[in-house]
Order: sequence, then C-alpha cells, then structure tokens
Amino acid sequence: MRVTENAMTRTVLNDVMGNRGRLSHLQEKLSSGYDINRPSDDPGGTSSTMQLTSTLSELDQFKSNSDRAHDWLAATESALNESTDTVGRVRELTVQAASGSLSEQSYEGIREEVDALTEHLVSLGNSRHSGRYLFSGHQTDEAPYDIDELWKELDEADDPEDLGDRLANLDDGGGMFRGDEGTMTVEVGPGVELDINVSGAEAFDDIIETCLLLRKALEDPEENEIGEYLSDIDDAKDEILSARSRMGGRMNRLELNENRLEELDESVQRVLSETRDADIAEVVMHLATAERAYHTSLATGARILPQTLLDHLR
Repeated sequence: MRVTENAMTRTVLNDVMGNRGRLSHLQEKLSSGYDINRPSDDPGGTSSTMQLTSTLSELDQFKSNSDRAHDWLAATESALNESTDTVGRVRELTVQAASGSLSEQSYEGIREEVDALTEHLVSLGNSRHSGRYLFSGHQTDEAPYDIDELWKELDEADDPEDLGDRLANLDDGGGMFRGDEGTMTVEVGPGVELDINVSGAEAFDDIIETCLLLRKALEDPEENEIGEYLSDIDDAKDEILSARSRMGGRMNRLELNENRLEELDESVQRVLSETRDADIAEVVMHLATAERAYHTSLATGARILPQTLLDHLR
C-alpha cells in the first residue's frame, strides 16, 4: 500500500495535535486542581458535582439562618434574664412597703425606685436586635410598649382599680401591648424549623401592669393593701422564667442542629472532593509522560515531513 506524502503529513500532525491536547488537558488539571473542568470531562461526575455544590449552598444558607437565630435567641434570653433580676428587686421593695412601719420619706424612696424599675422593665420589653424589636411578634418595626402613654395613665388614674381599667382599654381595648403574638420561625436545616421569639404579651404584660398598679397603690399605702401584690409579682416572675426556659430549650436544640450541619457539610465536602478534585501526584506523573510524548512527536515530525526545495539546495 502506497503511503502518500499528504497522508503521512496528516498522520504526523494528528499525532502532534493529539499529544498537545492531552498535554494541555493535564496542565489545566494541574493549575485548577480539579479532575473535572467542563461537562465533557466526565458527564456523570459533572452531574454529581452540581448536585453536591447545590447541597453545600443550601447548607451555607441553613448555617447563616442558624447564626441569625442564635443571635436573636441570645438577645432574647439576655433581656429575660435581666428582667428576672429586676422583678426580684420589685418584690423586695414590695415586702418592705407591706410592713406598714415605714415613714413617708421611706415610701417616697420606694415609689421612686419602683418608677425606675418599671421604666427599666418597659425598656427591656422594648429590646431590639439588629434594629428589630424582639418582643413585638411579627411587628418587629414597632415598639411593643409606649412608656409615655403608661405614665400618662398612671398620673390620671384615681386609684389602682381605675388604672387597671385604663390599661385594659388602651388601644381601643387591645391593652398596653402594641405588637402581636405572631411566631417567628426560621428554617435551620433540611425540614427543620425553629421558633425563635416570645411575645411581650407572654413575658412582660403582667409584670409591667403589676408594677404600675403597685406604684399607684404606693401613693396611699395606708388605704391600699400593698402585700396583695406579692402573689401577682410571683406569678409574673414565673411567666418570665417559663419564657426563659423555652428560649433555653430552643437554644440547646439550635446548638445540636448546628453540630449536625457541620457534620453534613464535612461529609458533602469530602464526597465533592473525591468526585471533582484531581490527584495531583498522579497528574504530575501523567503530565511528564505527556510532555515526553509531545516532544517526541514534534521531533519525529521534523525528521519525516517532506523537506522544502531550499532544504535540497542547501
């Protein structure tokens, strides 16, 4: 069979280009660190890589949601913890005032401190995190309590009973709480949702109202039975403690979920690496072989391809 010069030229050029392509492909693997750089490299592996990458993106979003939930719960728990201490001091003052053996000056000091503690409890009920009110339910852009409104009702009320009616009729009968009791839920894992808030109506309404009624009663301690507010204070404190307990349980659940997310992330990262990443040592070995083959094909082509007329003239 006669081999023409054109056929020989095509064969040599095909060998050179083939070796050059393999060399380029291996160089790309070495520079990227990936065994799969385009779908044509491994269609099945590409599909798996896309699914694994999508899973990692979802896990990143869950972790971001978890971080936000963690911060919200921590801020809520801190406000509730501080309110518990404040209520404890209110109780101490109530016990002192109920003794009935205090001077008018002492009662005045207790009234002033109860005012300060009440205002502090309202400020805790109006606590914010990242510019959003913690205890307003879904209405996170609106403060749940208006301290100026509460002081106004206190000043205008005739006695504790009148004040109780005034507080109940605020906001057309809605009471002093201006938020709602909506539940804020965050998706922190595949199919895992976590409630992260507690309404001010659950945690703060009773203690703020009790403090206001106590403060009104302290204006005439001989006429009013101060000791009767102790049970209301204890009940209100139990409500705060219950809210704290719920927040603590959710925090524990969130931390367990965060550990699970980290384990899932590490597992998916490992599978993705096994699917997509190149074995650098193996690539380097194949690259050296491909370089030798490429240079050999170049040298062979230079020897056997037809020489030009000038080559013969020399």
